[in-house]
Amino acid sequence: TRVKIIDIARARGMHSRGRFRLWKKVEESKNDKGRYGPWVLLCKNRCASFVLDGGSSNDVIVEELKEEWESYADHATVEGCGLGDGGRIMFEYAVVVKNGAFTWPREAAAKAGRLR
Repeated sequence: TRVKIIDIARARGMHSRGRFRLWKKVEESKNDKGRYGPWVLLCKNRCASFVLDGGSSNDVIVEELKEEWESYADHATVEGCGLGDGGRIMFEYAVVVKNGAFTWPREAAAKAGRLR
């Protein structure tokens, strides 16, 4: 499935690439409210790149992205990294801030909520 990036200008980093990570929806118990609701990161402390230029399917780029995905998933199979159970996933892309670094919107929102 293709993912539509709403604010492509804010997602574009160097070389027309963005950063993403995947979240998996888990069953939420009433006593266990997580920081991000019923969502947990599929691969903690990791992210991968995606191309934002929309067209180039250069073999070198494809191979780079494949290697990066394998590193992101810790060389696990689709089922091994938690995607084979028919559950729901969320694609989160990072936004570029003033200094050119990437930041994660869900972390920024959670931090702002704690500060209130």
